[in-house]
Amino acid sequence: MVRIQDELRMFGRRHGLDRAKLTTYFAQLDETLQRLFKFQHEPTTLTVTRETSAILLDWLTYLRLPSGEARVPGADRRVTPSPTQSHGVTKVRAAGMRFTDEPSLQVIHLERPHPRETMCGDMAMIARKEGRLRVAIADGLGHGPQAREAADVTTRWLRASAKESLEEAVLVAHENTAATRGSTLGIAELDLKTQTVTATTIGNVRVGIYQNTGRVWSPCGTDAVLGHGRGSFHGKLEIRVEKFQLPPGGLLILFSDGLSSQLRLPLSRPQALEELSAQLFASYLVPTDDASLLIVSNSR
Repeated sequence: MVRIQDELRMFGRRHGLDRAKLTTYFAQLDETLQRLFKFQHEPTTLTVTRETSAILLDWLTYLRLPSGEARVPGADRRVTPSPTQSHGVTKVRAAGMRFTDEPSLQVIHLERPHPRETMCGDMAMIARKEGRLRVAIADGLGHGPQAREAADVTTRWLRASAKESLEEAVLVAHENTAATRGSTLGIAELDLKTQTVTATTIGNVRVGIYQNTGRVWSPCGTDAVLGHGRGSFHGKLEIRVEKFQLPPGGLLILFSDGLSSQLRLPLSRPQALEELSAQLFASYLVPTDDASLLIVSNSR
């Protein structure tokens, strides 16, 4: 911890940060590390980045998920072990973000490839611009390298179009994903000032706002495949963008069909978002597909 603080102190000097700001950053960094010490099970990469008006704390690790817990009640647990599984343990890639100027804003993303693949066909996109946070999960059709390629193309074009409207960004991704096998998509944008969520889905990626134990809202979306067909009108993809107010204590959650659509928050909810994410992933993981879960919290 002392070494990390020394690195952050040197970082602060290089960027002209005053002592008061550094004290605030140390407190947030300490809180993040204390959570990670309980959560991570392998070496963790922590990156500190200076943005226009904030410091971004960005971490990446792998957690070990006992395969006996990674199931939906009634699901078939008999899965052939793969490079991501050994001795009854499943490795899950976990990443998170915190922004120092929005201390309540936190993003957690967990993903795991199909049990017989080393490459996950789901990918996440996280972009923050001008008081808005845009997040997405792209699920390449099928699994393996070609699914990963489709998800990668989708998320790259979504990131490149982050300044455009949600509808325009999806249309750009739709056009450029046509050379791949296609993907399904869930995308949402949170206005950090008004706490308004704007969202849509293409296909079966789920987007929802959850409060207490249940889901209080989800957009209708479009039954289509990004880059290909269906859900269109005269050749143009029909996009249904909807809005909803994020309630106090509410969570914005996106997940692919590698997690059960019955996902609900537990009655006894961990205080740390990292622990909650791992609990949901373990409880609702479908053992025969790529899986991805992204949670945004902005409780005040």
